[in-house]
Amino acid sequence: MRKLTIAAAVIGVLGFSSVSNAESYVSAYLGGAFPHDADVTELGLSGTVEFDSGFALGAKAGHWFNDMPHLGVQIDFNGHYPDLKSISALGLTVPITGDVSVNSITANALLRMPEGKIRPYAGVGAGIFMAEVDSTDLGNEDDTAFGWQLLAGVDFDVAPKFSVFA
Repeated sequence: MRKLTIAAAVIGVLGFSSVSNAESYVSAYLGGAFPHDADVTELGLSGTVEFDSGFALGAKAGHWFNDMPHLGVQIDFNGHYPDLKSISALGLTVPITGDVSVNSITANALLRMPEGKIRPYAGVGAGIFMAEVDSTDLGNEDDTAFGWQLLAGVDFDVAPKFSVFA
């Protein structure tokens, strides 16, 4: 599972923020998980595992600083839940069934444009990533590892103290 990396496009549906420079926020989000294939090696054999798309969800809390309105910090709890689709090895592809979960807890540093109704942001974070596979075909396996991430998006003010982010 160490090589299992999941790329997800997550569209935020709930965000609570204000338009002032200094602000604290709490938000929740729901979206899709679109993982890429994973190369695996087991018992000396190499193969590729293919995944079906699934869902992603999470919650985060953060703060933008008054003295440095471009700078913010955030704690993010995130989960991606795709399904197993197939495994390919030795020129054969076999369908497999099972669930995959990848959960993370990260601390992030963010930069943003502090003013306006549309505020782009970018950041970097690091934390703990926990992966688990439950499969009747492959068995069960889990792994926990340190990891990092890059973030980018746009926050759209909808109303005072309410925004949507993507």
